[in-house]
Amino acid sequence: RLTTAAARGPTACSSWMDEEPPWDEGVRTPGSVIHTLDLSNRTVGVAELRRLPASLTCLDLSRCGLESIQALRSLVQLELLNLSYNRLPDVSDIEPLRRLKVLYLRSNRVSSLSTLASLPALHSLDLECNALASLEALQPLWGMPQLTELRLRGNLIPEPAYRRTCRAQLPSLRRLDGLLVAPAGSSAAATGRPRMAAS
Repeated sequence: RLTTAAARGPTACSSWMDEEPPWDEGVRTPGSVIHTLDLSNRTVGVAELRRLPASLTCLDLSRCGLESIQALRSLVQLELLNLSYNRLPDVSDIEPLRRLKVLYLRSNRVSSLSTLASLPALHSLDLECNALASLEALQPLWGMPQLTELRLRGNLIPEPAYRRTCRAQLPSLRRLDGLLVAPAGSSAAATGRPRMAAS
């Protein structure tokens, strides 16, 4: 499923993690520039990944059985990348993708976040259900003050501990595990509980 530049522009990549990613059906025509590509729920080999168009800004590779993303290093225009439900042990090859704004890594095997601090535009990050085992494993995130949305539920770190620390270390954080983060100094912040979003 491909989407041409006429149908989707780069702004389509800015979406909350509570919503479905903006993958659209489309048709590739001769000479068209491809910005959005959905390869989810299929087996994708290294050779196929290396042939992906460099013009991509949004890419869905969820449920593709990936164990490495080395072949994605050349896709430096990416702004939204969905790598959920794969078998990735780390994200060490993500460093060149400095335009990423939204990154889905849910349900992988990630235990180290050391390269994420190299992504200056990243503001939404989903790390639910990985292998992060301690607050120390989250330290690379403290160098990302631009983060506004983060999901960490389902790792090995106690929720009260990481929630308190994330609020203290990430001043721009607005949503944590899908809940609105209470402003600093409020009663909810003092008790270590993020408040629910208003309906």
